[in-house]
Amino acid sequence: MRSSIAGILAIAILAFTHPLAAEEAAPTPAPAPPAKLPDPPTVNFNRFVPTAEERSVAFYSSLFPDCSSKGPLVARVTGKPQHGTLNFVPENSFPSYGTASTLAVCNNKKVPGLHINYKSDDDYVGEDQATVLLIFPDGFASQLHILFLVR
Repeated sequence: MRSSIAGILAIAILAFTHPLAAEEAAPTPAPAPPAKLPDPPTVNFNRFVPTAEERSVAFYSSLFPDCSSKGPLVARVTGKPQHGTLNFVPENSFPSYGTASTLAVCNNKKVPGLHINYKSDDDYVGEDQATVLLIFPDGFASQLHILFLVR
């Protein structure tokens, strides 16, 4: 009888001290929800566009001082236009850096970049807007808020 009681006690002690038994007994707390990510800086601009004609409304590139590309840019529509469509076209074009920029020497050279194109719905005249997240190859980003003045 003593040996059976000792055996039962040994099993009970093992159940309370065994690592798997402890994990099953105590629920694992849920991970904390992720913190809100910071928003990239916002760039606001407007463009006049003719109705129902696709137009390039912006060209972005990311260049080294020798005018070579740092890599491709990624664009995502985060706020769709209500009266038209946006598309992104990777191609070579002329950048337009300010005269004070060290990259202004690249303005007279075609460089790889990304055109942002907009086309309004047929016969639409008025204002439209869109928001685009632009991610540069070096990890910088901008939130573009574009107001389209469709004429």
